[in-house]
Amino acid sequence: MKILLVTENAYCGGLDSFIITLVNHWPYPEDELLLMCNQSHPGLNVIRTQLRRSCQIIGHQYPMAWSTEDVLQGRFKRVIYAPFRILGRQLLFLDYIRKFKQVFGQLVPDRLLVINGGYPAGLTCRAATVAWGLAGRRPLSVHNFHNFAYPPRWWERVFENAIDRRVHTYAKAMVSVSRICSDSLECRPAFAGLRKRQFIYNGIEFRSSRESAHVVRLRLGLPENAPMCLMLGTYESRKGHEFLLQAFKRVVQARPDARLVICGFGYPDEIYRVKTAVGVSGLQGHVLLEDFRQDVAELLDASTLLLMPSQSSESFGLTIVEAMSHQIPVIATRVGGMPEVLKDGEGGFLVAPDDVEGLAERILRLLNDDALRREQGQLGLHRFEQNFKAQHMAQAYADLVRQGRSTSV
Repeated sequence: MKILLVTENAYCGGLDSFIITLVNHWPYPEDELLLMCNQSHPGLNVIRTQLRRSCQIIGHQYPMAWSTEDVLQGRFKRVIYAPFRILGRQLLFLDYIRKFKQVFGQLVPDRLLVINGGYPAGLTCRAATVAWGLAGRRPLSVHNFHNFAYPPRWWERVFENAIDRRVHTYAKAMVSVSRICSDSLECRPAFAGLRKRQFIYNGIEFRSSRESAHVVRLRLGLPENAPMCLMLGTYESRKGHEFLLQAFKRVVQARPDARLVICGFGYPDEIYRVKTAVGVSGLQGHVLLEDFRQDVAELLDASTLLLMPSQSSESFGLTIVEAMSHQIPVIATRVGGMPEVLKDGEGGFLVAPDDVEGLAERILRLLNDDALRREQGQLGLHRFEQNFKAQHMAQAYADLVRQGRSTSV
């Protein structure tokens, strides 16, 4: 069976990890997998280098809606820009449909799985779903989305609602990564009360370290015995860097030996914002800012804690699962789907996204109590093995994509 995966992305991060894990653990070796993505995606080479299973990667050069809109917004005032945006997106959407129908005719895939960053998110992702249906392809496609749906703005409702109705018609299942993320589709009128809505928790493959913690810390320039708190995530403002820095300033007052390592993909202005916040907090000697890194297993094994200070739009929290697989305790905010992944006291602790004192207190509690830290690490490992293994996730997606009809969950 030939299965085409379609995605669109502008960031290197969790969506790439999902694709890599899904492809590598696809349970049916006889299936032929293909991945189609915008060639401009900065994580495409990461996907290429980490795939172990055969998967043809097709990088297209379709003009991306978000890059086109950035140009328009830079040239026109907002009141003038809005009509151009609506018209431009309509024209792009129709052109995407035409191009995808041609692709389907050339590749002749048996199944389509769309992997969308959120909803509405990628315009090409939604166009692929609609094009599949308009081309008469059967069974209907599966539309997977990884972040919260948000309601259309008033001036784009007509266009957005029209697309949603088509996606609703031509997707046999709308699958997200957590219950709360799946439920967020209620804000889109076409999907309200939709029984096609499902969720499948993300899973990961345990990756063992290839370098010792000593070597990793040496390369990072950290003192040998310094407690290392790790944050893995993009440099987007929603990830909560400023909130974390406020808490970590309090941590350093009690534990001057503590260090914070932040790793993730970011655009120059985003990284500059965080770098400035570090300087304002007076934490230059205690915080290390790194780019996106692929040695996640090595970083985790060298760490004392993983911190997830996200303030919004965190549909799952994949790095929580990665930390649990390495028995590293996690402290995360009660945001989005993260409380579904991390139960308070079962692998770490949860705090409110505005509780600076609470975050600092729990960091210090785990740093200062070796027995508690080991206990939480073991509980996290048990939770990972029961709920978030790669094989479970891949099997669920493969069965859903390959079957003729969807069953509601």
